[in-house]
Amino acid sequence: MALPRMSMDKPKYKPAPIDGMLCVNHLNQGFNPDAPNMIWVSDFTYIKVNGRFNYLCIVIDLFARKIIGWNVTSEHSHKLIQAPLQKAYTNRGFPKHVLFHSDQGSEYKAFSVRKLLDRYQSVQSFSKKGYP
Repeated sequence: MALPRMSMDKPKYKPAPIDGMLCVNHLNQGFNPDAPNMIWVSDFTYIKVNGRFNYLCIVIDLFARKIIGWNVTSEHSHKLIQAPLQKAYTNRGFPKHVLFHSDQGSEYKAFSVRKLLDRYQSVQSFSKKGYP
């Protein structure tokens, strides 16, 4: 049995409004932290299944190069980001002062995501859209 050919379709969505926050790249290509739970990175992608788009978001600890939180959902919103973040913090014993790095997508800039990171005493960092 052969795999079906890859779909070239892309999901259609309206970006969420941004509240004008300043986007700072604290990571600056520093991809080799000295210990676990210093720098986490995140991104998401879409996967078409049975004609519908689903979204996969992961959080990776750069020290171990390991996925520490993930979420799959059919909803493209800030909730896509919150679940893997909460899993990562729970799995890692709620570390403080983690640098959380992502692109400048509206999902990562959502107030609820920033509030969650504040609660965990983390610093948020952004790269230019589409670049590490």
